[in-house]
Amino acid sequence: MADDAARYLGFAFASADLLFELDSKGVVAFAVGAARQVAGMDLQAMAGAAWRDFVAEEDQPIVEAFLGGLESGDRRGPIRIGLKPKPGRKLKRYGALCACRLPQMDPYISCALTLRVLGGVHAEAKGKHGLHTSESFATIAESALKQAAHTGIELNMELVQLAGLKSAAGALGQGMASAAMQKVAAALRAESIDGSSAAALDDDRFAVLRTGAEPASRLTERLSRLISDMGMDSVTATLDTMEFDPSSAPGEALRTLRVSLDRFMKSEPGAAGSQPASLDGVMKKTVAEIERFKSAVASKDFTLVYQPVVDLKTHEVDHYETFVRLGNDASPAEAIQMAEEMDLIQDLDLAVVQAVVQQLLKPAHKRLKLAANISARSLLRPAFAERLLTTLRYAQPARGRLIFEITESAAIGDLHRADALVKGLRRGGAGICLDGFGTGGASFDYLRAVSVDAVKIDGRYIRELTEPGSRNGVMVRHLSLLCRELKITSIAQMVESPQTLAALRQVGVDCGQGFLFGRPEASPMPVHRQSLQAAGGQR
Repeated sequence: MADDAARYLGFAFASADLLFELDSKGVVAFAVGAARQVAGMDLQAMAGAAWRDFVAEEDQPIVEAFLGGLESGDRRGPIRIGLKPKPGRKLKRYGALCACRLPQMDPYISCALTLRVLGGVHAEAKGKHGLHTSESFATIAESALKQAAHTGIELNMELVQLAGLKSAAGALGQGMASAAMQKVAAALRAESIDGSSAAALDDDRFAVLRTGAEPASRLTERLSRLISDMGMDSVTATLDTMEFDPSSAPGEALRTLRVSLDRFMKSEPGAAGSQPASLDGVMKKTVAEIERFKSAVASKDFTLVYQPVVDLKTHEVDHYETFVRLGNDASPAEAIQMAEEMDLIQDLDLAVVQAVVQQLLKPAHKRLKLAANISARSLLRPAFAERLLTTLRYAQPARGRLIFEITESAAIGDLHRADALVKGLRRGGAGICLDGFGTGGASFDYLRAVSVDAVKIDGRYIRELTEPGSRNGVMVRHLSLLCRELKITSIAQMVESPQTLAALRQVGVDCGQGFLFGRPEASPMPVHRQSLQAAGGQR
């Protein structure tokens, strides 16, 4: 028996730095291991100390919830907790805590604590009471699922609805309401895979990443008991479980889950008496949309519409920008955003470019000049850039009449590489326009580093150009001057009134695009460079 005890102790120390036992009041009754290194006190001092003496104050609520949720026979953890700095030091330290409540040792709790930082999944919570926001949770969820794909661990994502929580907590009074919300947050964190993977989606909805080892009903029971103990019996706890099998869901499935989770988080809770949105239902709908999108792109089941871009000095069409329409959608903005998030946008971009080239090669369109949008995310794919060059070689009869507008919806990270790709496209006979200039702080870096032929000034600057006291006129004037000095064409978006047109001419912008000159139509104007003086006024 002594040999067995020694063997079990060896197994325990193989995975932990410090072993200790807590009594029913949370006081250390027994400890063995690297107490000074982990807890900052020697073994003699640790015996009789409370666990709060070595756990960082901000993580004490989660440890209380973690230990308080243990029932006879339970084992929980590990969770990541902060430890108090060693005496005389300020360095923040972390540990992995596991706990077990053996029936034969009840009410004592056996704990194992390892001094380390759990890797990968953890990220600092951005919300209240140590919970993540929906944005930061989406990031750690994706990271956790990637790790699960490598390790084979089965993860569940529990969407927790605590209907009426905010109003019930508010009825307790201001001070008690905050304490109640902190206890709920701590309980949710204690249920997560590492003590940090829990988020507040809104006032009454939460998300928790957990392993598939423990039934979801245990989470509901613990939350219901906690809520009842705080006197909030009007609150009801319901769960929506999303199971994730890493063995059958590589890269694309991870992105699908990310998109679905983001959509679920943005959805409104169910109205009174109705069921809240189901993550599983949102994911099935997203998968169906993705399949429809992929099918439409593969079969080229889309149409192009054309909007004129006008030379503001001559009132004649300089070129047309092409826009894609999928199915009956008036605007494909939502589908394109989904394609970018799903890393499918390059397939659509290439299909649209090929359709635009087909238009340019028609005998009736020998003077036609068209612009096609390509995402920066697509551009930086070597295979995509190579296929564009192949398309340009095929389209030599249209040399000089094809423009690629690079959208900024995906930020360009490697400007040097982007410039090399752009120069290759320009050598192939295409013009390059930077779309949406001014929408991000990186625009001037792009203009400095990437060799472009034109920039399209974002419509928000143009729309407010004529408002009294607006600074946009000064900004647009300096942008147009900068473009002239760099020998780059400046194009204004959202030109919708003669007053805006007059202001743009005054500040020296080269071209304009907007409803004043024409809406997107099913075909370009039959006579290219048709006079648009009627729309723009006399010179």
